[in-house]
Amino acid sequence: MEENPTEKKDESAPPKKPKGKAMRDIIQESIDSKTKEDAVKAAPPAPAAVEPVVAPPPFGDRPARRARGAANDINFFLHQLGVTLNSGLPLARALRILGPRVHHAGFRAAVAEVTDDVERGAQFWAALGKHPAYFNKMAVNIIRSGEESGTLVAAIDYLAGYRDREEDAVRAIQRAITYPLFLLIVVLGVVLLLTTLVIPMFAQQFKATGMTLPFPTRVVLNISSVMTNFWLLVAVFVVAGYIIYRRMDFSAGLAYAVDRVKIRLPIFGPILVKIYTTQFATMTALLLKSGMPVLRALDLVRETLRNGVFRNALLYTKTQVEKGRRLAESLAESKTFPPIVSDMVAVGEDAGSLPIVLEKVAETYQKEVTHDTAIIGTLLEPMLIIILGLVVAFVAFSLIMPYFKLAGGLAGGIGPRLTP
Repeated sequence: MEENPTEKKDESAPPKKPKGKAMRDIIQESIDSKTKEDAVKAAPPAPAAVEPVVAPPPFGDRPARRARGAANDINFFLHQLGVTLNSGLPLARALRILGPRVHHAGFRAAVAEVTDDVERGAQFWAALGKHPAYFNKMAVNIIRSGEESGTLVAAIDYLAGYRDREEDAVRAIQRAITYPLFLLIVVLGVVLLLTTLVIPMFAQQFKATGMTLPFPTRVVLNISSVMTNFWLLVAVFVVAGYIIYRRMDFSAGLAYAVDRVKIRLPIFGPILVKIYTTQFATMTALLLKSGMPVLRALDLVRETLRNGVFRNALLYTKTQVEKGRRLAESLAESKTFPPIVSDMVAVGEDAGSLPIVLEKVAETYQKEVTHDTAIIGTLLEPMLIIILGLVVAFVAFSLIMPYFKLAGGLAGGIGPRLTP
């Protein structure tokens, strides 16, 4: 079994370099003993049990809302910062040059504050840590490891590359569901048009005849009546429900139950599992490459993931690793990650190339997520078209049925009783 990276070592002995890692591919991992002590002190205390359920961040957290639309600017900033620092410019000067070029107003203000802090002598990672809306704990710790080990440019490049891959994955998912969402909006628009404009005209005619309407017709007319007379109340109810849901800070137990339901959905559940597995593998590999101990890396990844089931699984994994268990065994016992993940992690632990193996795992699952979302997007298109056709056909049939009944009555010599 590999030596646990959190075990105490001789302070006078130089740190050992992990096997299978090239200097050009990873950030230098020989951080001085003081940095490691700080990292251990910063880590939260080990829990006594794994029963507590870790709740995800609140749905309506303000930092997340402030950062909307700034993803491209953050990526541009990181790439350009790496280039300018690599050209020999001091950090403060590079920040002063790049700050005004940021388009997102909130992020531009954050960069200006970071620049002021750095010019006053603050460390770069500490200045970034004041703006969690744009730089989460994982990003701050990667920058910290690079800054304290003298490989800041490499750390920035790694972080920028990770964000690029993450944005590419998000765009692939958006492309796959854009047209189905458009069709869904069309379906809802057609239903709204029929219930508020078309059906009320027929309702007046049916009411004038005084006949007993078929059941499907009564259903359609009742829905139309609600949408026509109480549309404002319905709109307020829907908007208020959405706002409450977005701003609600669920309790740990309720949030955990909701997250468990999400990953068990018939079609989308397996895709969500692959997405969270990809995030875990990518972020863990990135943190381990930056020289961070595995326990601290698990803590940071756990704080970054938004699914309570996976957060709780990483909590359990960390407690088992602290007891001396292998990371692969702990992941397998959590029964949350796909079995292939623990198998690959075991190979990485044995070969001394865990970050490289985790990157391969992330790459594999990212391809599967892209493939699965593309298939679902392709299948949703005809399904929504069929649903639209069925809705229109049901409404049309419901409106025509009374006329058939009326025509049958006339043919039998029984005219409809008209109301005066």
